[in-house]
Amino acid sequence: MTVPTRKSPVSSTRPCLISDAASLRAAFQEALTQSSDVHLAVAWMRSGWALDEICNAGVRVHAVLGTSFGMTEPTAIERLMECEGSSVRVVDDPDDGGIFHPKLYCFSKGMSGTAIVGSMNLTRAAFSENCELGVQLTLTANERLELLKVWATWNDRAIEPTRRWLDKYQELWAKRSKATTALMAQREDGKNSQESDTHGLTKHEVLNYSWRSFEQMLRSHAKKRDASYDIIFDPRGSYLAAIHLAGPLLNEPLPAPSTPAFRSLTGRLPIADDPQVDCGWLGRLSASGNGIAALGNNTDLRRKIERLIPALHAAETSDDKLDAAKRFWDAMTSFPYVSHAAVTRFCALARPDSFYSLNQRSIEVLSQIFEMSKNRLTSWDGYAHGLQAFWSSPWWQSEPPKAKASRQMWDARVALIDVLAYTPPE
Repeated sequence: MTVPTRKSPVSSTRPCLISDAASLRAAFQEALTQSSDVHLAVAWMRSGWALDEICNAGVRVHAVLGTSFGMTEPTAIERLMECEGSSVRVVDDPDDGGIFHPKLYCFSKGMSGTAIVGSMNLTRAAFSENCELGVQLTLTANERLELLKVWATWNDRAIEPTRRWLDKYQELWAKRSKATTALMAQREDGKNSQESDTHGLTKHEVLNYSWRSFEQMLRSHAKKRDASYDIIFDPRGSYLAAIHLAGPLLNEPLPAPSTPAFRSLTGRLPIADDPQVDCGWLGRLSASGNGIAALGNNTDLRRKIERLIPALHAAETSDDKLDAAKRFWDAMTSFPYVSHAAVTRFCALARPDSFYSLNQRSIEVLSQIFEMSKNRLTSWDGYAHGLQAFWSSPWWQSEPPKAKASRQMWDARVALIDVLAYTPPE
C-alpha cells in the first residue's frame, strides 16, 4: 500500500505519513482549529510550542501523562491543569511494572475525528528538531469511539495530580534535572565551538514560539548571561534602559559629538565620572573611529539621518517598514566608514518593536539561526530576510500582554533578539 507523505491539509480518509517537524506542526495546528476536544496520551510532556498551541486553542483537553523517570515537566503539568475545561491525569506507577509509553493525539468535533499517532511526545524537541515518524488518520465515528475506549482504559488507571503529589514529583524532577545537568556538562566538554555558539537555539524555536514562550526564553537567556544583574530591565544599564534613553535622541537634531548624549547614541562607554547610563547594549559603534567621526562631523550624513528616521517611526505595514529601512540603509552606507552596525543599531533604537541590531557579537548566532552566511546576513537582502522572518512569527504577531513588565519587553521584542544572539567576549 502506498501511503502519501503529508505536504498539505489532508482531505481524504487515507492515512498520511508525517516525517518531519514542519509537517507535524502543520497537522497539529490544522487538527486543533477543527476540534472542540483533544484526548491525548503521551509518555512525556514539556513546555514548548505544542503545549502553547493546545493551551491557546480554546479546546477542551483530556490528558493522560506518563511520568516515568521524572521526564515530564512539573510546570507543564500545572500549566495544562490551568487550561479552562481541562482534565489532567498522570500514570504514577504502572501496575505491570512497565513504562507508560503511548503517543496519541485524538482531535474531535461532534462525532468526527482526526488522530495523530507516532513516536512524538508532547515536547519542544519532538515538534522542532527530533527525528520522528507518525501518521495522521481521518476517523469514522466508530473508529473514533474505539480509539477513545482505548484512551479511557489509560485514563482509568491514572490518578489526578494533587498538590501533595505535585510537590513530591517536583522533588523527583529536580533530582533528575541535577543528574542530567551533570551529564550534559561532561558532554559539553566534547562539543565543538560551532555547537556552543548557537546558545542551544534552533531556527524553529526563535521563529515559532508564542509570545509567552518567547518571553520566558528571553528571561532565561538573560539569567544565563548574568544571574546577578538584570540585563533586560536594570535602569543603571540594560537593553530597555538603552532603548529608553538613546532611542529618543533620534527624534530630534542629533547631539553634538562632544556630548554625553552622543556617546549614548553611539553606544560608547561613558567617560570617567560621567553619570550617563551605559547604552551600548545594541552594539557599540566605537570599533571604527572613522565611523564615529563621520556620524559626529559629516553634516550631510547627520541631515540624512534626521530626515529619514521619521519614516521609520511612521511606518505601520511591513512593506512600509521595509521601504523606510531600505532607504535608511542605502543612504547611510553610501557614506565611507558607515556600516550595517550603525544602520541597524539606529533602526533598533528607533523601532525596537520591529528592527534588530547586527553587531559584532551577535552576527555569529544570527547567521546560524537564519541558516545564512555572515556576508549575506550583513547585506540588505539578508537583513530584510531576517526582518520578514521575525514579523511572521507568532510572538511578533501576538496581542500585547497586559502585565507591565511583559508589555515593556513586547514593545521591544525584535531588538531584544540580541539577548539571545549576543556572545560575550571570553
